[in-house]
Amino acid sequence: MKVNTMTKNEIIESIAYANVSPGTTLVEHSIPSIGITFSRLDSSNIGGAKIVTARIFAELLVIDTIGLPDAPSPALLERLHVASRNFHQAQIDGNVIEALEAEIVDSHRKVVACLRKIASELHIPYKEPDDPLSCQQ
Repeated sequence: MKVNTMTKNEIIESIAYANVSPGTTLVEHSIPSIGITFSRLDSSNIGGAKIVTARIFAELLVIDTIGLPDAPSPALLERLHVASRNFHQAQIDGNVIEALEAEIVDSHRKVVACLRKIASELHIPYKEPDDPLSCQQ
């Protein structure tokens, strides 16, 4: 992650993909004649599910930050933190497999750690919002 100069979209991409391990791939099949792409998700491609989730998360972060300038700012980082908290809390609330809750909380903590690193390296002071997910034990 190159941090010394980042745009809003680069920050969004960095935090959205914080939970995707390097080298993870998503198998996709395209049908160009009708403009459809299918993602193949099965037990042999669990990493692909993380990529799909990261794409959805990134799209939601873009929507949540509409109206904010492209330059990094405390307001941007705070908004991204709140959006991440809300996204991950919604995953927990809709989760039917209790064992996944710890993984969702861990994913959120990785996002918060990424935000802290970006804030530190860009020298952006931002006040972290109230976030029970980032401090759950």
